[in-house]
Amino acid sequence: MAFRPLFSQPQAKALAVACAFFLVTYPVVAWVVPRISPGLALLIFAALLIGCGAVVGYLAHRSPLMHGVILGAFMGVLAIISMGVMGGLGVGDIASIVAVGLPALITMAIPGIVLCVVGAMIGDYLHESGRAP
Repeated sequence: MAFRPLFSQPQAKALAVACAFFLVTYPVVAWVVPRISPGLALLIFAALLIGCGAVVGYLAHRSPLMHGVILGAFMGVLAIISMGVMGGLGVGDIASIVAVGLPALITMAIPGIVLCVVGAMIGDYLHESGRAP
């Protein structure tokens, strides 16, 4: 496996594709989660975050740890925006939800960051293992 620096210039394209993947799959997961058992719901939600991390890790080509942290920190805000848009809320409503829920958002971001980092490492490994020697 090639050397991967901890920090590099963030790859906006990789982050954007991973965010788009999240925005497409999150509404489906949000619809399914209340209809299934809590244990399975947790696994599905964790798989979603690991999958998003794998996308960013595969596309970033460097610093999977940093890209996973950036993506994981942004996932909570994306989830609130996605559910707000689906619920018909305006920009001001969504901004006030983010502002009021910031302490909870920070607390929930920690597992999201960890899962996205795991996914980014997996994606980076898959990218590297697919290259010819």
